[in-house]
Amino acid sequence: MFRNLNEIIEKAGKINTQKIIIVGAEEEKLLKATKKASSLGYIEPILVGNKDKIVEIIEKNNINFPSMTIIDAETNEEKSNISCEELYKHKDSFMMKGLVDTSDVLKAILKRKKDFMVSNLISHISLIELPYYEKIIGLSDTSVNIKPDLNGKIDIVKNSRDFFNKLGYELPKISILSAIEKVNNKMQDTIDADYIKKLNQSGELNKCIIEGPISLDLSIDKKSAEIKKYDGLIKGDADILITPDLVSGNLLGKSFNYTPNSKFAGFIVGTKKPIGLTSRASSIENKLYSMIIGAIISAGDDDERTKDVINN
Repeated sequence: MFRNLNEIIEKAGKINTQKIIIVGAEEEKLLKATKKASSLGYIEPILVGNKDKIVEIIEKNNINFPSMTIIDAETNEEKSNISCEELYKHKDSFMMKGLVDTSDVLKAILKRKKDFMVSNLISHISLIELPYYEKIIGLSDTSVNIKPDLNGKIDIVKNSRDFFNKLGYELPKISILSAIEKVNNKMQDTIDADYIKKLNQSGELNKCIIEGPISLDLSIDKKSAEIKKYDGLIKGDADILITPDLVSGNLLGKSFNYTPNSKFAGFIVGTKKPIGLTSRASSIENKLYSMIIGAIISAGDDDERTKDVINN
């Protein structure tokens, strides 16, 4: 397990510098984060967006890159399509969403499923560092799938599991969240959670440990599990939380985000390469974590680069 996001970076050690294609790069905080990630040697930016605005922000903030490419594009659709083409062209590369709508990026990816997708479904996962939790935790889906059906939830679980497997987790503990721990025929989320758990028990859904339906408190608070005498496979030590729908995921994610001293990284998963995705209101630090961890995953385990860690 990783206690914090910096530990992911420390464990990765040396990686080859990755090209980062930023979709809609005319965003000040994003370019500041890009500058730091570039100075640490993790990334080489390809900035896609309104060239005049990008140059204006760079000059205003005295941002310098050892190597940089700017590709002029006006509409969100154009920015997204060009970025996907750049991602396809460059082997050691990944993408980061900037000042464009998530839907435009997803449309561009879905138009080229064979080139970019490794799953039946694209989903989003947040990596969250909370001051009161002993390790980082994943949360999905907060940004992409509005109300997934059973098959959609299974794909979201698989995408999240695969992401954590890439981080080095052999058997990440996954909580399928609900308000209760028992199946209630009037609550479809409990039925779905129980079914997914049984897939795990049968070995059909492997490389993880799944519990569900299970409440949030039992998932992340050992004392609650002890007081309630809960005997499930997860007792306050979940690695990943899977929410029933986008609304609950988004609300939970934002409540975590506004926890003092919390830290975030966000990614679209189910694709061949990670795609960094954070809120436009996210801090420079959170955007930076998304870039560096995205570069680490993109590079894989066999690349070499000087190890650096974010120093706040």
